Amino acid sequence: MTEIALNQARALYKEIPSMDDLSNMRKVMTASPELLRVLSSPVILKKQKKALVLKIAERFSFSEKEKNFILELVLTGDIVEFSDIMSCYDYIWSLYNNVIDAECVFPAEPDEAEKDKALKYLKTRYPDRKISISISVDPSIIGGRVIRTRGVEYDQSISGRLETLEKRLLQEV
Repeated sequence: MTEIALNQARALYKEIPSMDDLSNMRKVMTASPELLRVLSSPVILKKQKKALVLKIAERFSFSEKEKNFILELVLTGDIVEFSDIMSCYDYIWSLYNNVIDAECVFPAEPDEAEKDKALKYLKTRYPDRKISISISVDPSIIGGRVIRTRGVEYDQSISGRLETLEKRLLQEV
């Protein structure tokens, strides 16, 4: 997370605090990696980039604020930070909207009961927050689950328990 990305994300959040209002712009700007390469290219003139942004904004019905934001990023050269800016925006949005984003890793695709157990665990840790969970699968954890949120990892996996046991046994030797 760069300072530029964080500052741009803060500015964007002040102008457009609704994540839903950004979904169209985000989808268009990330749909083609070539678009961001063109808009960040030092070879292409700023007036050409501006004309391209205006055409895209019109074609995909960007709001005036979205259009101006992308133009500002292009003209300052900060467009290279677009994906980091969006990540920072998501983080800021979560903070202001009292939402915890959590990644739950399971050894196989979990059923609803396993998802509910993970959600209940997080609600005991963060009772006053809304919780948004993304699910991923990693067979190497063998069983249980690993939950990651806000820089904290709750390792409740069998592989994690085996590692802990191994460390304890090695310390006793």
